[in-house]
Amino acid sequence: MTRSESREAAFVLTFEQFFLSDESAEDIIAGASECGTLRMSQYALNVFRQVCERAPALDEQIARHLKGWTLERISPVCRSILRVALAEIAADFCPVGVAINEAVELAKKYGTDDDYAFVNGLLGAVAKELGTPEEALQAEALPEAAEDEELPVQPQEQ
Repeated sequence: MTRSESREAAFVLTFEQFFLSDESAEDIIAGASECGTLRMSQYALNVFRQVCERAPALDEQIARHLKGWTLERISPVCRSILRVALAEIAADFCPVGVAINEAVELAKKYGTDDDYAFVNGLLGAVAKELGTPEEALQAEALPEAAEDEELPVQPQEQ
């Protein structure tokens, strides 16, 4: 599966977490595995686990860049997309420009008409805060061609 498909799987798990907030990351992964409808890779699992580990810090980072909004006003779809992108950036899983581009594509696919612009703007502000040069954002914005091995999903031992 492509890296983009892996990100999409991580997004689906992150979105699911909004509705199963009492469940552990491993329980959500196990549930997805039992359903058998979600293709998974190690990359997707790594990103999702990073989202779960860093969720409070990711939400703080999102909240710092909101102007006239509260975190609660952001839809679960949009917040899930932002969490995935910010987790990838924080864990240094991919270049900042790639994370932003992929998040915008997820927002176009799953969000409302204006979500992609919101996601792009907020992640652009984060990139600026991190000191990412503008030319690096443009140069890195092409989707990765990396292939991730599809896994039979199994939760980690707790």
